[in-house]
Amino acid sequence: MSGGAGAPSPSGFDAILERILSGGAPLPVRQAAARGALPLPRAVLTRLYLHLRKDPDEAVRSDAESSLAQLTPEVLLEVLSDPVCDPLVLEHFAATAARDERLAEKVAFHPSASGKSLGILASEGSAAVLDLVLTNQERLLATPGLVDRLSMNPALRADQCGRLLDLIDRFFNGQARRTAEEAGPDVLPVESIDAEQVSQ
Repeated sequence: MSGGAGAPSPSGFDAILERILSGGAPLPVRQAAARGALPLPRAVLTRLYLHLRKDPDEAVRSDAESSLAQLTPEVLLEVLSDPVCDPLVLEHFAATAARDERLAEKVAFHPSASGKSLGILASEGSAAVLDLVLTNQERLLATPGLVDRLSMNPALRADQCGRLLDLIDRFFNGQARRTAEEAGPDVLPVESIDAEQVSQ
């Protein structure tokens, strides 16, 4: 597998990546990519392996599947740590990461991780992996369905459930305060209005 010295610049490998993904690369280039023989970062090669599994050429498809299967945990850790790692790569390996805390950390905090990737960690992860999802509070609250997936995971411990409920409570209380502040000082929150004010 390549990805070391002599690799093209980011703009150069972007051009190669786009050519292959668009279907415009000749067969020898696709063959080399499927075998990991192009001088590209491992994260980029892994994205190509996923794509080339559906190549029209049977040998390319077979080589791409083989290259994926040969990724060791150490190499996979490097791939998922790379800032250029594609969201589709993160999604593909999210289920694997849900069983490996080291990999899960890379997926959970990767800036390109999709809601789907986080959802897989939340629904399939161990208690240690769920800790990582809970720690990324901004993404947790911003990703639809993620709280539900966490809540339904049987690996969720009682203390983690308490943290989740506390986070949700603080989020809604903060939202209520912001709404009241935006409404102005003359508009009181419902809980601040007493019976005397209602009767006036």
